[in-house]
Amino acid sequence: MGAPVLITELSHPKERVQVTTFYNTSIPLGYVIGAWATFGCYRIPSQWSWRLPTLVQIIPSAYQFCLIWFCPESPRWLIAKGRHEEARQILIKYHGECDPNSELVQVECAEIQQAIEKEAENNLTWKDFVSSRANLKRLFLCFATAVFSQSSGNLLVSNYLTQILKDTGLKTQYEITLVNGMVTLWQYIVAIAVAVVIDKFRRRFFFLTGSGGVVVVFVVWTIAAQQYLEHNSLAAGRVMRAKAWAFVLLTIQVASVFGSYVNPIGLKALGWKFYIYYCVWVLIVYLVVYFFFVETAGPTLEELTYLFEGEDTKQKLGDEIVEKKQQIQHEEHMGSKMA
Repeated sequence: MGAPVLITELSHPKERVQVTTFYNTSIPLGYVIGAWATFGCYRIPSQWSWRLPTLVQIIPSAYQFCLIWFCPESPRWLIAKGRHEEARQILIKYHGECDPNSELVQVECAEIQQAIEKEAENNLTWKDFVSSRANLKRLFLCFATAVFSQSSGNLLVSNYLTQILKDTGLKTQYEITLVNGMVTLWQYIVAIAVAVVIDKFRRRFFFLTGSGGVVVVFVVWTIAAQQYLEHNSLAAGRVMRAKAWAFVLLTIQVASVFGSYVNPIGLKALGWKFYIYYCVWVLIVYLVVYFFFVETAGPTLEELTYLFEGEDTKQKLGDEIVEKKQQIQHEEHMGSKMA
């Protein structure tokens, strides 16, 4: 939960998109390792057939535990705690090319301080937070992204792939574990490919192509499953091969629980017809993305708030940041003269 936030803060603004995107490719990489460990061990004639794939999961956790001690602290957290100089030194090292006079660092410090002071001044409760139209827009997009990420068929594939593959004509454990391994490998290839070209396209492009692609896949998948299960067509069967942040995480977990309990009931009761629900749902996802998702490429983390505010508020926030930057420059100048 903390890792993506910290990585986003520490990454240089020019490299933030690439770093955070490559960070997210570690998720399908974990799927690849788990799936192929299972494929390699399922034939072991003892309980080690499941013990070894389970023990493999210790490695990344141990790796992270050893390296976390060398990781710098969040600059925004330090500034919020009044430790401005520590935050500034971290930003100078990672964003300012070790230049203490870096204008980028001055702007970032000004933006962070201005944002934190505004939060402290307003002291928003959840009631106040949801009373703002701009915040409601933010919450809607957070809610939509979180729900869509867990309800677009990924839980169905990851948790019930065995049953799905049996519905498409694959019966043996060898076939099922092999296809599972190939599916995760394909996921990782796609993730790496997107990470490489992430800056070549706008952010909405990936949301639209991703959700649109899922619509096409589910329609084809539903038709293929229906043809196999009702007409025994093997060829057709094998066609298928902070508040806002806390709110997002909560929504993801709730959506995961919902999907985990609803999917098995739907599969058991409706069979291939249950896929029709996903066809309709992912079409709704695509339409919501198309009409409501904003473009986030370009702005800094603090500047993203402007996307949800009116023009007057945008101008006011911009003036406050400029004023805060000038104040920081004056304080640094006076400090150097005293030294």
